[in-house]
Amino acid sequence: MINFHIPDFTQKLSFNLDVIQNKENLRSNVKIASVYDSFPNVIFNGGRCRLGPTFSINLIENIVSTLNNLGVSLRYTFTNEFITEKYLGDYLSNVCLEIAHNELNGVIVNNDVIENYVRKNFPKYKIISSTTSRKTTREDIIERLNGYDSVVLPIHLNKNFEFLSSLPNKEKIEIIINENCPGLCPQRKACWTNESKAQIMYDPNFLLNCRSLDSDKQKDTYMSFDELEKLNEIGINNFKIQGRRDPVENLRRYYDDFIFK
Repeated sequence: MINFHIPDFTQKLSFNLDVIQNKENLRSNVKIASVYDSFPNVIFNGGRCRLGPTFSINLIENIVSTLNNLGVSLRYTFTNEFITEKYLGDYLSNVCLEIAHNELNGVIVNNDVIENYVRKNFPKYKIISSTTSRKTTREDIIERLNGYDSVVLPIHLNKNFEFLSSLPNKEKIEIIINENCPGLCPQRKACWTNESKAQIMYDPNFLLNCRSLDSDKQKDTYMSFDELEKLNEIGINNFKIQGRRDPVENLRRYYDDFIFK
């Protein structure tokens, strides 16, 4: 079975629920394992800034329970690199953590402060090491595979099949399969930093106008379904689709490539 981890349980929730509930439209060997995102204005959020009207507690509870009742994990993207201990008491971040705190759900991390806080105070969550951790050596990756429930690998390794086949704990490996950024983009670190800054400052003016983004599929990072099946044969069966900021039509195109029959 090939497990997909798909973006957005806020703006594109209805679209994703339709995909999850209509299993007859999916390839026979695929499963939607999780949906990752953050609710708006949660300062722990990173990766892609999520601002806008704050969701009510009832709405957050409904979204969490709806996904969980379908057997789908909700994963928080809590990778804001500017969070220090003084921010750990943030009300909205803690409300979100409390509502979704169960063994099915997870938290994506790259900040030791957030990670340690979640492990101590919300121990039921699965802890996922983010690709934004930027730890790329073989030794770093193996250490992460030993310490986390799953590890999202750097995108420049996507097609290094020899390297991927040599890694242990392949069931913990997760690969972003549809990245439109170049594999070794020189602005990648600055992009993530500015996303975190915009989130914690509630100010989208900090967002970087990336000039490295290619609207076409990047040959060094965008994968084919045949390549996924090749990795699945050696034990790598978790694949992440990026697109938290993409319009629905882009998600539909990605799902056509990988999920739909």
